[in-house]
Amino acid sequence: MNGWIVIRFKDKEPKEIFIGVRTPFYAIDEERLIHNGKIIKDICDKTGTKILLALKCFSNFNLFPLLYNYIIDTEASGLFEARFGREEVPSKEVHVFCAGFRDDEINEVLSYADHIVFNSVN
Repeated sequence: MNGWIVIRFKDKEPKEIFIGVRTPFYAIDEERLIHNGKIIKDICDKTGTKILLALKCFSNFNLFPLLYNYIIDTEASGLFEARFGREEVPSKEVHVFCAGFRDDEINEVLSYADHIVFNSVN
């Protein structure tokens, strides 16, 4: 996965896996990620809701292919996250919320966003 280490924990203890690994680094359990994705999809299917992938807290785009079958849409908090969502998950919706949109950015935000939430009418 292009510069990333995918670890399958199975029955190993983390201290067995990470001995000698230089820090800082991210370790993501692929099986747990898929397990959680299935839970999210089940909730969405049963309730008719959408659960958004918040790009600010999970921007590990190289893992997005693992989530395509489970995560429906993305959530962005501004122009650059909206563009990131549109480029990395082009087949899904991009939802954008920001406390304020700059006049010189709003047209570009509109080109990426499927849904925009405004903080106020002004």
